[in-house]
Amino acid sequence: MRVLVVITRGDTIGGAQTHVASISKKLIEDGHEVKVVFGGEIGPFAELLKFNNISYLNVLSFLNKFSAKNDLKAYREIKEIITNFQPELISLHSTKAGVLGRIIAKRVGLPVVLTVHGWSFSNGIPFYKRAVSAVIERSLSFMVDKYILVSFYDSNIAKKIKFKVSKLVVVHNGVEDFFVKSNEEKKQDSTLSIVMVARFDNQKNQKLLIDVCKDISGIEISFIGDGPLLEDIKLYSNNLNTLCQINFLGLRLDVKKLIKDFDVFALISNWEGFPISTIEAMCIGMPIIVSDVGGAAECVEENVNGYIVRNDDKEYLRNAIIELRDNKSLLQTYGINSREIFLKKFTDQVMYDKTKLIFKSVLNNK
Repeated sequence: MRVLVVITRGDTIGGAQTHVASISKKLIEDGHEVKVVFGGEIGPFAELLKFNNISYLNVLSFLNKFSAKNDLKAYREIKEIITNFQPELISLHSTKAGVLGRIIAKRVGLPVVLTVHGWSFSNGIPFYKRAVSAVIERSLSFMVDKYILVSFYDSNIAKKIKFKVSKLVVVHNGVEDFFVKSNEEKKQDSTLSIVMVARFDNQKNQKLLIDVCKDISGIEISFIGDGPLLEDIKLYSNNLNTLCQINFLGLRLDVKKLIKDFDVFALISNWEGFPISTIEAMCIGMPIIVSDVGGAAECVEENVNGYIVRNDDKEYLRNAIIELRDNKSLLQTYGINSREIFLKKFTDQVMYDKTKLIFKSVLNNK
């Protein structure tokens, strides 16, 4: 099987980029040929691909924003890549790649699998963007052989706006099992340490977590990530009189190694697809606190491995944090359960096996 994978951005590493690298690596290990195409400048994503011996090309004119001049140039360049590589199937990721990639694939007569890492018309996104995106997606849906949705939430959205149910398949994200049991016992501390790994932008809600924890003693919050709202949140935090300790650790490349030193993983958001950061935390056995947005809560079993915060419910979030602070036995139980759920449902092998079956079914139905 020869697969061309196209994703819009290569200047960052987010959930979609991590997913692409994981699937591509598994395909290559399984004896298939893969080439990844991404837009814009070469950045950390290229380093990730290079590290995993995945062949890639970057198309400078293929940018996140729509531009007639650049898009026409990108169209020609990607079409030339297809001519040279001769793929049997095109795997598309992200909105812009999904639009341009489908048009090219239709032109050259290749089957398309589009992986949706959260619709651009989900709740939480501004109304006008949702409306325009929904119209575009509906109008191009006939060009897709199969949609892979990373959450049941996204699948249900597609069904509501009358996508063909036969084209929709849910495959949750998965990550490699990187957990290594340490011989060193974790330092026992009465302080509950909470970590949130997320960009500081309109999608995330670090401010809500700060507002809830500011009056709770025995709590330490650490934020990992950068983004356009980082300085605003820092300033807001510094102007508060808080009982808890708040740390801003910036963008880190050693997140998997770093988060194992914390007690609880939190992801408080305004909208989500199916966040990979949460299942990475489950991999190493952490209790989880997530917002009930998008598919974020689909890896959490309430009162089994964590808590689901609905409608920015500050009181519920506060009670969850206090309960974990005061009940070390519960903290340990939720962590063990997270690890077990991860191994059963969210490894990269589970994700890959399901994805490969979809690719093969599309090729068999050409």
